[in-house]
Amino acid sequence: MNYIIYITYIGFLFSAIQGLISKDCKDNSPLCSRILKHCKTPIYLRLMQKHCALSCKFCSLPPNPTRPPLVRDRIHNCHTMIDQCNSEEFKAYMERNCKRTCSTLTTKSTTTTTISPDTTGVENIESSGIIDGDDENLTTTTIEPEPEPVNE
Repeated sequence: MNYIIYITYIGFLFSAIQGLISKDCKDNSPLCSRILKHCKTPIYLRLMQKHCALSCKFCSLPPNPTRPPLVRDRIHNCHTMIDQCNSEEFKAYMERNCKRTCSTLTTKSTTTTTISPDTTGVENIESSGIIDGDDENLTTTTIEPEPEPVNE
């Protein structure tokens, strides 16, 4: 009775480990654990690779997923000094001690409003406000001059 429980446990453990390893990495024979000495024997090498890849350790576990590095502030009051992140005087200090706070900043660029007279008396006004480096937000507005009142 204990033998059946032991075999069931080993089978469960084997299938759990096999699930962690790539699907191609498996033993195709129940005898693999008994013939491990042939894993490195040149005559049996191809046969063992095909039928006992898992037991002979011819395959490996999939690589662990990599995590992005943890970015933290080393001091507690970085949020009060956020204006210093881009300051030349304090930049090195802020990068070392307030890396998380300073990494949340994004550089915004602004464009100025340009008014250019047109030869037909029509003014083109170009403005965009704050943009993030793309010109798709650029808008052009045309203003027609008001007609002169006609005195009759």
